[in-house]
Amino acid sequence: MQVLGYAAAAWRRRWYGLLVAWVVCLGGWYVVEKIPDNYSASTRVYIDTQSLIRPLMRGLAADMDANMMAELELVRRTLLSRPNIREIMRMTDLDVRASTPAAQERLAAELASRIRVETSERDNIFAISYEDSDPRQAFEVVRAVLDLFVETNLGANREDLQATQRFLDQQIREEERRLDGRETVLAEFRVANRGFLPGPNSYEVQLQAAEADLDRLELALEEAREERDSLTIDLARLQESLAAGAQAGSPQSQRVAELRSYLDELLMRYTPEHPEVVLTERLLEREQQRLRGAPDGSGGATTPMIEQVRSMLNRQESAIASYEQRIDALNSTIAELTALLEQAPEVRSEFTRLQRQVETVRNNYQSLVDRREQARFAEVVDTQTDAVEFRIVEPPVEPVIPSGPSRLILRSAVLVLGLGAGGAFAVLLGITSGTFSTAKRLEMIADRPVLGCVTRVRMPRDRRRHAVELAGFAVLVLGLFGVFAGMAMGVANGPMTMS
Repeated sequence: MQVLGYAAAAWRRRWYGLLVAWVVCLGGWYVVEKIPDNYSASTRVYIDTQSLIRPLMRGLAADMDANMMAELELVRRTLLSRPNIREIMRMTDLDVRASTPAAQERLAAELASRIRVETSERDNIFAISYEDSDPRQAFEVVRAVLDLFVETNLGANREDLQATQRFLDQQIREEERRLDGRETVLAEFRVANRGFLPGPNSYEVQLQAAEADLDRLELALEEAREERDSLTIDLARLQESLAAGAQAGSPQSQRVAELRSYLDELLMRYTPEHPEVVLTERLLEREQQRLRGAPDGSGGATTPMIEQVRSMLNRQESAIASYEQRIDALNSTIAELTALLEQAPEVRSEFTRLQRQVETVRNNYQSLVDRREQARFAEVVDTQTDAVEFRIVEPPVEPVIPSGPSRLILRSAVLVLGLGAGGAFAVLLGITSGTFSTAKRLEMIADRPVLGCVTRVRMPRDRRRHAVELAGFAVLVLGLFGVFAGMAMGVANGPMTMS
């Protein structure tokens, strides 16, 4: 009921509301018409990275297919950098509009915010667009951005390749010096410690050879000693036989025979280390010497066989002495080699570490050489073939029809705003006028009972005047909508294109 009361109060003041609606609508439409038109220029570029040269160069040059779109995306992001924006301003003569550095900065920021560069990785399409109140200016800016985009991609790619080659050449020279230094250190270490390292001249091989020689010499020494003992026995027997012929009946011979018989009996009962056995052997040796030195009538005679055995015995004694000296020398050598081999694990560990360093530097060097070859092939592909082709799918043109603002939407908004303002103004007047639309409303506000009310009766003349008044109100309302419809259909300002 309260809403109906407000509506009734507003209806009684409808002319004031209609006046406000007309004022707001006419003022708003005037402002909308004064908004300058925006003209949008755009272009689309297709990036063709599927050149026939790429499959042929795969494995030799760098795989440009994998990185080309990433590089183009990076160029897109840096396309609106400050230096590039300055270049676009220079190419389109926008720089002459700003006379101070601050004005140039503001103009550059505004230009960068209004340029749109979008990419579509699915179909390799780059779209560039720009809006301006001057259609010619919009076209010039889009064309400048397009030229800068193509030049930046082509020129930057070749400059990057050349810079990459220079960098790789420098790194290769440094790695080559490092490799030479590491190899020199490794070679010097190998020469200084060749005995500790595996090889034909290592201490381990020398130790094995010395141990084998020692075993061979000890076996030969044992054989030589057995041969010497056998020759000693043979010589003694020959001498005894010779002496027996001359001194067969001498007391010394009998004494020697008795001692030998007694020694044989002792050896049957005791070991050779038994004191009585040792004493008997000494007595026998002394008696034999006396027998050999005693005058026996033979005049110290000898035989060729005895001389031959003595000669063989002397040679055998010399061989035994030589074997013993060589064995002592080998034992000393084996001890030295064994002591040296205790240091072998540490030396070999250091050698392995130096080898790893050399191998790491060599791998780095070879990797840089391979990359330089890839960069060289890539430069050949880039300079002598069309590795990347830019196809302008939609060239930039100077726009004729404005792209904005959407005046129909703005005019509709002004109409709604005007009607709302008029209605609100009428309601406000009704609320603040101090009148009441119904007796119930008066009773509620005054908090007093209403005893009665007087009904107004319209006379025929009043009814005609009221009808004319309603007709005029309706005409003005329809006129407001008529003006809106005329502008919407282009009667007043021509057709507009909604964006």
